Amino acid sequence: MEIEKDMPVVIYAGGLTKIRGIKEVVDAMAILKGSVKLWLLGKWEDENYKNQCMASEGWKYVEYFGSIPQKQVYSYMKKADIGIVNFWPVDNHVSALPNKPFEYMACELPMIMSNFDYWNNVFKGCFWGVDPKNPQNIASVISNLLRDEKAMKELGQNGRNFVLEEYSWESEKEVLLNLYKNLCK
Repeated sequence: MEIEKDMPVVIYAGGLTKIRGIKEVVDAMAILKGSVKLWLLGKWEDENYKNQCMASEGWKYVEYFGSIPQKQVYSYMKKADIGIVNFWPVDNHVSALPNKPFEYMACELPMIMSNFDYWNNVFKGCFWGVDPKNPQNIASVISNLLRDEKAMKELGQNGRNFVLEEYSWESEKEVLLNLYKNLCK
């Protein structure tokens, strides 16, 4: 499958819900006025929310691919320029470790994420932070990151190294094996 792109791309793959800040990212696309495209992959929370997003001026800069098999999602991620996780600061988000950043990092994508203290500690050096409810701030960070090739490369490499060194089977197998050894004593 050949994935075409003709401009920089920000990608979000996952549940398309209000508290994941999808509309704010779509609204940021309007501010960027076609200098970047947003790829959305996933299932909508409901038709009403989908319609709200589609009514945004930014929707004309969105390509919605629907819900596709996970294996194919990685092909899109590898073609994109920036991965975004724009979760709202609700209780189950501010201290969560969602799959999305790990998937982006495995694909060596620079990331833009909600500027949560916990995420700043866990993913330090792997993303640039945004105010998830502020489309102007989101647009500004996207624009600034796209203009900074060195930062994009560094964030992507930092993320990839983080996943390989901290969250790969090779790095975790000794922890698990030691746990089993201690339990079997």
